This record gives sequence, C-alpha cells and structure tokens, in this order.
Amino acid sequence: MIVFSTLTLLISLTGLSMLDSMGIIAACMSSVGPAFGIVGTTATYADVSTFGRLVVIAAMILGRLEIFTLLIIMRPDFWRVKRNW
Repeated sequence: MIVFSTLTLLISLTGLSMLDSMGIIAACMSSVGPAFGIVGTTATYADVSTFGRLVVIAAMILGRLEIFTLLIIMRPDFWRVKRNW
C-alpha cells in the first residue's frame, strides 16, 4: 500500500487527477493493461508526461517482480558468497 500510495502521489504531481493517477498505477502494478480515464481502453500513455511515464515504468517493474523480490535483492546477505568449508 505504501508503494501504491507513493507512486500515485508521484504521478499526480504531473498534473493528472487523483482518480486517473490511482487507475494508472493500479493498472500498471497489476499488469492488466488499460486503466481508467485518460489511458482507458481507447487511449494511450502518450498524454502522460515523460516523468509520469518513468513512474509508470517503475510501477510496471515493481508489479511484475513483486516487492519482496526487490527487497531480497537489496539485502547485502543475498550478495555475500557462502562457502561451506
């Protein structure tokens, strides 16, 4: 919920309404495709600003990889070499 809220606030800073922002982020994080409002079934993401598209890309990556996978990769323990001597 924190990630969803943060991404929604970031994309709403581009000038989109809060409802459009929530719809876009929900659609991108869940990988369902079309959202509500300006990027609905008959529209594209061309109306979204460059910064907004970067936020959308981040939402798609977070939705596809799941947040737990990213958290595990960020841990230093994951990258340490384990030796069984």
